[in-house]
Amino acid sequence: MERPHTDPSATLVRRFELANLRVQLRLVEHVLEELDEFDKLWDRFVLGLRKIIKPSEEKGLPLSDPQLDDVLREVDAIRLDLASRQHIAVPDYRDPLAKFLRTGIRTFSNELWSLIGESFTQKDGTLLVPIDEEGESIYKVSLKNFEINVAEAGAEIARRRRVLKEDVRKLTIMLEEAERAHAEAHRLELERVQATALSHQAWTKFRESTLGKIVWWLGEEPLRKWLLGVLGVIVLGLIPPIRHGLGAFLQWVLSRF
Repeated sequence: MERPHTDPSATLVRRFELANLRVQLRLVEHVLEELDEFDKLWDRFVLGLRKIIKPSEEKGLPLSDPQLDDVLREVDAIRLDLASRQHIAVPDYRDPLAKFLRTGIRTFSNELWSLIGESFTQKDGTLLVPIDEEGESIYKVSLKNFEINVAEAGAEIARRRRVLKEDVRKLTIMLEEAERAHAEAHRLELERVQATALSHQAWTKFRESTLGKIVWWLGEEPLRKWLLGVLGVIVLGLIPPIRHGLGAFLQWVLSRF
């Protein structure tokens, strides 16, 4: 059975597909590496906030206490770093992770307090805090509330990691199958070229052998002589009319004198 010939354009398309898959895989792997860095920073961010909230809850320290300044400054710097990486590492994210990334730690805000303080939110979105007997608002941090929101935010990061790992798995399978198909096509083409070269070499070697020369003399040589003979008959068949025409022309010329 004759093997199909390889179309050069099809080979080029396969190479382009392989290159495209490799690029896609590398890009997803790069994003996964960025997410690893983001996750490490996130752990540092959570650890720093925990160092603030736990003593604040236990000792009743307000977040504005000078003892917490250095840690607050460090944690807020990490938050800003996280926010600058978010568009690559976690481009699609929700609250509470969104609140953590966009909410300053050193400045009081309702968003910050909803993450780390004792509070509840009304249906219209208004944040309320507990009040004392005199009707004054009680701003007290809550390690429990903080841990709940941290767990929710961490779940967003974990979800993003699962999506990226699934993308890597799919692209790896696609690339392996494409490389296997390309290698098979290349093998078939190589076999076809080698078979053609071997056939030519075998025929040349046969022609140069004693048996090949006999076959050539019995087959090709008589055929060539026969063709030359037929051609000669055709040419000789055309000569007499030409000769007679030339004689008639000379007789006519001579008759004029």
